[in-house]
Amino acid sequence: MAGNLGATFWTKDTLEGVKQDKEGFRSLKKTLKKFINLLKNFNEIKTGDY
Repeated sequence: MAGNLGATFWTKDTLEGVKQDKEGFRSLKKTLKKFINLLKNFNEIKTGDY
């Protein structure tokens, strides 16, 4: 799995814009889920629990 872990909010860099960036939060949530799964899989391989 390859990916970019950088979160980007296309909101002209204002706090109010970030709060309203539903697509940015959806993308961040998806990225975090993938990263968490990657860490879980890595831990299973490292500990031999697979």
